[in-house]
Amino acid sequence: DCFVDKFRTHEGYEYFSLGCRDIDKCSEASAVGKRSNGSLVLRKSVPVEEANDNGDSLICRACCNGKAICNVDNLCVSPDPNTYGGHICFHCAQADNPERCSQITLCGQGQSCKVVQYINMFSKRPNYSSRCEERDECNLLNDSTECCDSDFCNDNLPCKVRLNDNPVLSIPYINQDGDVKFNCTFRSSTSRTDVVYKVSWTVDGHPLKNRNGIDEVTLLSSYEHVAILDAYNLNGNLNKMLRCKVEPQCSIGDPLPGSHSNGYWVGIKISPQRISHTVEQNITLVSTLPVISSDGLHKLYIGPQIESTGQNLTACKYPFEWDPFTRKYISTIPVHILPHSFYKTSDKTLDASAYSYLELYKTNSTPTIEVQVKRQPCGVKNCSCAIIVREGNDAVQIDTCGQTTSFIPEVTYLSNTSEKHMSMHQTDDGLFFIVTVLSGSNITVNLTGSDPDMHVVLSILDQDKNPPGGICGNETWFNIPGIGNVAVNGQKESEFFKTWTLPQNASMFKTGISFDQNNSITDIGYCKCENSTITCGTTI
Repeated sequence: DCFVDKFRTHEGYEYFSLGCRDIDKCSEASAVGKRSNGSLVLRKSVPVEEANDNGDSLICRACCNGKAICNVDNLCVSPDPNTYGGHICFHCAQADNPERCSQITLCGQGQSCKVVQYINMFSKRPNYSSRCEERDECNLLNDSTECCDSDFCNDNLPCKVRLNDNPVLSIPYINQDGDVKFNCTFRSSTSRTDVVYKVSWTVDGHPLKNRNGIDEVTLLSSYEHVAILDAYNLNGNLNKMLRCKVEPQCSIGDPLPGSHSNGYWVGIKISPQRISHTVEQNITLVSTLPVISSDGLHKLYIGPQIESTGQNLTACKYPFEWDPFTRKYISTIPVHILPHSFYKTSDKTLDASAYSYLELYKTNSTPTIEVQVKRQPCGVKNCSCAIIVREGNDAVQIDTCGQTTSFIPEVTYLSNTSEKHMSMHQTDDGLFFIVTVLSGSNITVNLTGSDPDMHVVLSILDQDKNPPGGICGNETWFNIPGIGNVAVNGQKESEFFKTWTLPQNASMFKTGISFDQNNSITDIGYCKCENSTITCGTTI
């Protein structure tokens, strides 16, 4: 331990003796411990009445075990040391860690404390030397050297390793073993040999897990600057943005912030997202990952499937082709959505005025397509305020009935099965809907105008073998002056409306949807393959 003894001469002068002393002998004096953070725990020094060989009286002794010169830290009322304008620095020619240097020296004015990392020629491991250095020499530093200007400051070498630029994530490639890989490459001109580069991977900003559920991390030595990712670890992470992150870490010193690479979107892009009716077009699939195939021509074929029915269009198959310019794999699928019959021969517009539940449309074959509306008074007239669209055992309800301040409808799916073949598109303002049933028919609901009346347009495929019923069924009208619209059978329009007016407890608004096995959607041959083109729609 370090000790301090305070003496007084016969003439009354006081002086101090400092040095090292055996711990056992120090236990007899006042002990000064050390906190966990390295600071000293000071206690009152012990006064003694002894004399040395010179006859001077020993009036105080104390010991301490601090790292710096703890025995001048006011022990026995000792003054601070006079450094004559210089710094007290650690001074060791060789240490495996700068914190383990236990020798000190007083540097001259204009000098700094310095610590240097070098490679031991025998052990090939990093060692450290600490000493005084002229301040001009300290201006010529690299990340293996550190200068500082305070007492005992050269016991640490901060980690100052920096990358020359951001890491670069390569495009995927196939190695000689037939595996898909990514390279994360970076540059660093550090001279330190105790550096480890931690390379991690993220997908959409979240850590990428490997096949064992652990964060995918690669540790590289100071001489390595390329980390390799096996694309197998991207399983379950397609259609996401992949990046790598490089963090330099030294054997001593705090780790540094990491640098992120460029992003690479991994997956299959499909465009366009929506298919236009009546227009011949191509659906393009672009895979940003290499598509590995055992085919001798190195081609992988894809075939479309109608997701809701599981119908495979096996007659059409399309290969992924390598594009040397974009360096991506591309497949093109020709599609033609035929014009439906209702585009050519649409029914006339009918304005229902009754306050009731109305059957707008109902097919007489399965799966049943049925559309019902609910009407209620709205000011000086009656308005349609709710609609239910049903096909098979699937149904959706769009409802504004009872609303007085807002006309944003409430949407409820009434399906009580797992079929859910019906899709619905709603605009951002929530006032316009397109409901598409599996067979291809569309029902639009429009509330965008100032009129609270719900405007409904039915675009039903004309493929029902039996004449459909409902107000918008297949009835043909003739306008007779002075009489109005009259059906072929002589029925007037007002009588016709009464025919399709539903009792309240007979409408789907009250009864809901009950599952009917005979009404299930099994197979609808809506699409077929003709001369490598997928054709969807009905024959006109």
